[in-house]
Amino acid sequence: MQYGKVRKCFAAILTLQEGIFSFSWKFNKMLRKCYSIFSFLRNDKEMETVEFMANVVSHVNDVNVQLQGEKHTTFDLRDF
Repeated sequence: MQYGKVRKCFAAILTLQEGIFSFSWKFNKMLRKCYSIFSFLRNDKEMETVEFMANVVSHVNDVNVQLQGEKHTTFDLRDF
């Protein structure tokens, strides 16, 4: 092999190495996020909090619909 071809080959390997490192770092970061989400979803105490908040928001929405009616928004009811 000629010196120029060897240098290009090493440059290609280094570029490939950087790409692989970047991909593996991003993939590892994504896996950590997924693990964090799955551990949150499997935690019964956290899910109780989410269920409670969903229940509260549902009741607030019901009260809101009762106060303003189904076909109206708060912008329709406000006097300008």
